[in-house]
Amino acid sequence: MRNGSSWFALLLVLTLGILCVSGPVAHAQTMQEGPTGSKLVLTQGMENVFWHAMAILRVAYWTMIVAHVLFALVVLLDIRKRGEGNMLFVLLTLLTGACGALVYGVFRVGDKKA
Repeated sequence: MRNGSSWFALLLVLTLGILCVSGPVAHAQTMQEGPTGSKLVLTQGMENVFWHAMAILRVAYWTMIVAHVLFALVVLLDIRKRGEGNMLFVLLTLLTGACGALVYGVFRVGDKKA
């Protein structure tokens, strides 16, 4: 479960990072205070790379969310089709994605055929 909690922590950090980012700065160079008190000059190219990287992270984040929901939906539909199973697996799959679906599959291997 340690691996699942580290993925959850990464997902939480990505969520906070993506939600806290505002639109790009309008001018070409931005002066920001660095950790040592020196000025950091960001060129337009550096800003463009940053915003493109943030767009890629947003796509990756939403793709992960959709994948988790789809895996949970597959598990839910299988549980309803068979008429037996535990909804705990749906929650587990929703939180852990493919790992939860794999655990559900392992528990289902010994069951009778649907």
